[in-house]
Amino acid sequence: MHSMVIAIHEAAEEAVREAWDTLPVSAQNVLDNFEQFHALVSVGQAFAGLNVMEEFPSIKLPEDMDEQQQEQYRAQLLDQVLSKCIKDMVKQIKKARRDPILKKDFVQVFTR
Repeated sequence: MHSMVIAIHEAAEEAVREAWDTLPVSAQNVLDNFEQFHALVSVGQAFAGLNVMEEFPSIKLPEDMDEQQQEQYRAQLLDQVLSKCIKDMVKQIKKARRDPILKKDFVQVFTR
């Protein structure tokens, strides 16, 4: 899983940076810097990605799909899940601006 987290972290950096740059400064101030935000997103993406990939064998795909189409479908599904993780983290960081307990939870991740 370690290599998967690293691969996701590196591949998603541009999208995560774009999301970070759209956050209001008050939301960015919940964390110390972009790297912390990126780390949180990467961990969330790794777990979500792993869950989706575990489900791949049980997904019923149309029988007329060839191998390449099935792989494209799975890649697209994984991409959607990873993108949703970024959006969810943006929502949580924005929410943490007004929620001291949630803000504390975010900060504690990096102080232990």
